[in-house]
Amino acid sequence: METRGRRTAQPATPSIGDILQRVIRKEGLGKKGQQGQRLAQKALTEALGADQSRHVLVRSVKNGVAVAEVDSAALFQELVGYRSEEITAALRNAGLKVRELKVRLKQE
Repeated sequence: METRGRRTAQPATPSIGDILQRVIRKEGLGKKGQQGQRLAQKALTEALGADQSRHVLVRSVKNGVAVAEVDSAALFQELVGYRSEEITAALRNAGLKVRELKVRLKQE
């Protein structure tokens, strides 16, 4: 591209590899994201016990927010209303940098 006899640099087009790497990192799909999710699930299992933890699945841990999905309305209420701080503390004790726990009810 020329403007009045001078060449201007065209913006570099990112490679597909760079784009994929950014998406993987952003969505928490890389090794670190998967390890954090597994560690969060383990911490949650220890905090809730085997009976209740069967009904909870950690969906993601990124940007300081852990997202858990439950398949029971009663357990959803218990986690949101009474045990949110306890579980957040358990996640922090497991070494995760979690400031917030979001719980959502599984849609069937």
